[in-house]
Amino acid sequence: MSRFFGISTFLNQLLNEKYSGIAIKFINIELGNQARFDKFPITPPDSVHYVKRAGANLFYYNLIEFDAFNSINFKDQCRLVWDVACSSLVKAGVKTKNVELSQAAEFAHQKGLELDLKADICVLETTVILHTTTVNASIWVLIDEFEMTARFRLQKEMEIILEKEIDKCGNVGEFFLEMFKSITTAGTQLIIKTVKDAPGNYPMRIEIPARLLA
Repeated sequence: MSRFFGISTFLNQLLNEKYSGIAIKFINIELGNQARFDKFPITPPDSVHYVKRAGANLFYYNLIEFDAFNSINFKDQCRLVWDVACSSLVKAGVKTKNVELSQAAEFAHQKGLELDLKADICVLETTVILHTTTVNASIWVLIDEFEMTARFRLQKEMEIILEKEIDKCGNVGEFFLEMFKSITTAGTQLIIKTVKDAPGNYPMRIEIPARLLA
């Protein structure tokens, strides 16, 4: 799995927060060295290929010097990839006359930097009632370079009253983001369920004492 799966997922999430244009089924931003573009001159650097059929597919091609790229640390690589990806989408929006895409990419770029490119993804969120109190229950997945960590969060109004790690795995991709199915209650317990055949000790039960909600 790509070391940059986290920021690509993070970018997709931020784009979805803002984007309101025509549906785009697939976006691929390819980074290649000069040898790649010499071999395939039909897609030169800084070019876009947009296919409207099958739900709209967007491809953008960028030149990168991998020797220089590989010489910097992972954090700086993420920043470079972030800048290039967002810039590519802004340009793609201009070239395909999709103003909403350019605006969403600019929004995502700025907000991502404000959040320090921390790929912390909310994968499940619901409202439940515990001890007669309405609270927000959610699961967040933090995607690092080589690891994904799932955390359960319980929030009363704007205050986080409980947060705990519930699962962890290697950087295995989308399944870990999609395996959490529901958060329900049974008496004083919260029950976290996953899709069938998901690894781990599920359903997971978490006891919530009344004092926590006071």
